[in-house]
Amino acid sequence: MGKGRQANYRLKAQRLNGGWTQNDIVERMHRAALSRALPEPKGLDANYVSRWERGIVPHPYHAYLLCLAFGSSPASLGLPAAELGLAADTSAYGTLRTEQNATNRRQFGKAILGSVATGIGLTGFEPISETPAVAPFALSAAMPGADGRWVELEAASVEHVAAVTFHLEQLRRRAPGDYLLRLVASHLSFIRSHLSGANGNSGSVISAMGEAAVLAGRLSFWDLRDSSSTARYFQLASQAASESANQALGAYVLAFTAEFMTYMGRPREAIDYVGAACRSRDALAPRVNAWVASVEAEAYAHLGQADSSRASLERAHQAMDRAGPADHEPAWIDFFDEARLAGYEGACLVRLEDAGGALAVLDRASGITDRSFTKYHSEIAADMAWAHAQQGSVDESCRQLALAFRFANPVGYRDGLRRISHVRQQLQPHRDAAAVRELDELLVAHLSS
Repeated sequence: MGKGRQANYRLKAQRLNGGWTQNDIVERMHRAALSRALPEPKGLDANYVSRWERGIVPHPYHAYLLCLAFGSSPASLGLPAAELGLAADTSAYGTLRTEQNATNRRQFGKAILGSVATGIGLTGFEPISETPAVAPFALSAAMPGADGRWVELEAASVEHVAAVTFHLEQLRRRAPGDYLLRLVASHLSFIRSHLSGANGNSGSVISAMGEAAVLAGRLSFWDLRDSSSTARYFQLASQAASESANQALGAYVLAFTAEFMTYMGRPREAIDYVGAACRSRDALAPRVNAWVASVEAEAYAHLGQADSSRASLERAHQAMDRAGPADHEPAWIDFFDEARLAGYEGACLVRLEDAGGALAVLDRASGITDRSFTKYHSEIAADMAWAHAQQGSVDESCRQLALAFRFANPVGYRDGLRRISHVRQQLQPHRDAAAVRELDELLVAHLSS
């Protein structure tokens, strides 16, 4: 972050008490990132540690890695937790053991162990839904004033804010959600803290705040299964869309709210939200319309309405055929491409018990999805496992589930783990098969540690 302060004697004292050099700290930070499947901190060296000890505040990601490396809270390292969007509690950072995200894994492991032991299914399993410690801080800093409108808005650099949101969206496809949500919440706070005095940029800044809030809501639910925080973030984004009169942002919020409703087991409500999003259809880019139609298709699939789901998928393909690089699409729709459309279609078809059609589409989705997008690959593999289970191919279903687990587990991706638990339930009649026993051994070995 580059902000100067008084010398950070706490950080230096912690390092010296451990008997470590500044290079040792760099090595420990790299190990912390590697052991949690986090992005590698590029260009990090002892000079950075020296600057931090002289009082320069680290980038939030570097600060997060420092806490992990020391197994300490920001305060014990002389770091401003609130400013950096970090949890204040030491327990949030753990130690440098090989297995990380232990709480999440133990919780899921107990469900797996119980299922294997008793033969019951896992449809009722819901991972723990803790609200990340930084979320209330971020929301309170970003909420509108008493009259319901944002006031005193001025952006130092709207382009910079949008670029940071876009970068965080890119990380969402591969980085652990708990770590990333802290960065997004910090980004929301950054936007709010750099606004003072309304001017002509206020609409753009409010829109930028709304886009970041949607991303925070997505991480809260699909990565952390925290539905209450998701609802608050989406409400914040909805108000931003209304205040800035941004139709595209409004559709963005409504469509993700629809998907949220579908995965909360309320697909009929999801259809209503999609209908509201579609009222802006003429003002939206083709790629956005294709995604909204895909969300609608998934809601209909959850309702078991095959004809409606397939009709929505056809509209999605037609809209996607019209999409092109010259459409000046909003940056936030970058996540949706031909690969994601295939993923949505496969998810719909497998839920409609068209296993053959689903496998053909999902195989294509797997082949064209960037290999670094581990969360997407975990979803695709889990859906393929479900399709194979429908066809009675137990061995192949287990193989795909193991693959899905290897994608989802290192980043603690809860929606991926939820899908795995659902398909494992479908295999319960075959629990004595060798492939199922081997799968259970894999899950138990990793999730109960």
